[in-house]
Amino acid sequence: DLFWLIIFTTSYGTFKIYQNNQNAFSIGDRVLLNDKIAPNGKYKIQFMDYITVINGVISNTSIF
Repeated sequence: DLFWLIIFTTSYGTFKIYQNNQNAFSIGDRVLLNDKIAPNGKYKIQFMDYITVINGVISNTSIF
């Protein structure tokens, strides 16, 4: 599979998101937090961009 590695530095640490879409993260993308599988939870990635992670995979995206 072809993917794009996008890195976000946040107050939680460094997120690495392996995106299937070059322009935006989406449901099903894999997520690491500080080089480990991201724990389950909702995270603010950047201004008005939130992801919900379950088992290291994005399960939902939202703007709040």
